[in-house]
Amino acid sequence: MKKFFAFVAAVAFAGSMMAATSMTCAEAATAALSVSGNNVEYNDGEEIEVTGYVTGIKTAYSDQYHNISFWMADVADGGEVLQAFRAACATEADAPAVGDLVKVTGKLTKYNSTPEFAAACTYVILQGATPAPKYYVAGSMNGWGANEAYELVANPAVEGEYMGEFTFAANDEFKVTYSDGNTIDDANWFPSGMNNNYKITEAGDYTVTFNPAGNVEGWYEGYFQVLKKEVPVLPVYTCAQVQANQATETGELNEVQVLFVNGGQFYVRDASGMTLIYKSNHGLAIGNLVSGIVGTSTLYSNVTPQFQPSNAAADWTITQGAAPVYDEKAVAPVTTDINGVYNFINVVFAEDVEFTTASKGSAVTATIGEENISIFNNYKKAYSFEANKAYDVVGVVTVYQNNPQVYFVSAAKHTATAIDNAAIETKAIKRIENGKLVIIKNGVRYDAQGIRF
Repeated sequence: MKKFFAFVAAVAFAGSMMAATSMTCAEAATAALSVSGNNVEYNDGEEIEVTGYVTGIKTAYSDQYHNISFWMADVADGGEVLQAFRAACATEADAPAVGDLVKVTGKLTKYNSTPEFAAACTYVILQGATPAPKYYVAGSMNGWGANEAYELVANPAVEGEYMGEFTFAANDEFKVTYSDGNTIDDANWFPSGMNNNYKITEAGDYTVTFNPAGNVEGWYEGYFQVLKKEVPVLPVYTCAQVQANQATETGELNEVQVLFVNGGQFYVRDASGMTLIYKSNHGLAIGNLVSGIVGTSTLYSNVTPQFQPSNAAADWTITQGAAPVYDEKAVAPVTTDINGVYNFINVVFAEDVEFTTASKGSAVTATIGEENISIFNNYKKAYSFEANKAYDVVGVVTVYQNNPQVYFVSAAKHTATAIDNAAIETKAIKRIENGKLVIIKNGVRYDAQGIRF
């Protein structure tokens, strides 16, 4: 229903009243900005009359002062061109709304470069705002009703078009309808008639674009097009590829097991090897199997490979998984191409590690057979090692300045057991020397075929 309202402040004049000068909003704004300073009235306080659309409410109706401030423009979507400052308004019911066509009368001025009608200007609502049309996708998936979940909104790129993104199941059928949000106007189905519903053949996410004119060539009955949103297929990376910094384009890690968690860092392993992932608020625990970690490989400090997720942990698929089995005695191979930098290799279990020095600062020295190795307390664990004692250690193997190093995760004093062939095999050290595998068993060196040097 159109709203008509007139509110005019009574003003007494000693002489006759002259007719106000009519201007457009744009003309009035230019005139107001031409004055010499703040609150200086245009043309000695000449009465100006402007007809335009309310494009925004600057200050809501004041019940105390009975006024309201609003923006005007020559067209309904014209933006903030001219302000009616503290326009006289008797009651809140008399206040204009965005979209109303109003005629404002008063004196023009400016304040801090804002063109405006001065306070106590008056207005008449010539025509109430026309509600914007609301169009909805209605069909078998929503009981052929209109609801907000299926509302089409104005397409900002094309005037007169409407669009929306929806999820449909296979065999969903629908049309577009006009509604006030409560009831459907049976005279406004697009397309009209029977037995012409649009039918979805494949479930998925779709974009529906609608033009009520029904004259768009190539669209369904000229009214709308339905496009399925294609889900990009991401490359699947292995931990080894991350370690080689080959996961530089967005991809995902799948079926990786959590070996160790340290705050926002956690270490995972798949069949190819192990890598480090950095993500806060992940909520993971040791042993979890995780899929759907989307991201890229990066080099921490331009040196250490790690995987940087771009999606939230809530988007990952996480299952409990079995307790991880750590590689035993897998002291990191030392090669000349490491160039003296950190390089995370694996999470290992090292049994019967003899500590040659006690805990002092962050690092202690230990031996595994003939191999000297530094045990480094990178994760600030509250644990002290005694000299000349043996421990079972779980930690992250790294290489620093071409020497193996272990960031220990946990440790316990070793309990001696009888040595048999299986135990000797477990205590073996494997490393690369001059590009060849060397196995050290009980202090004796063998090649990959088990031949003693």
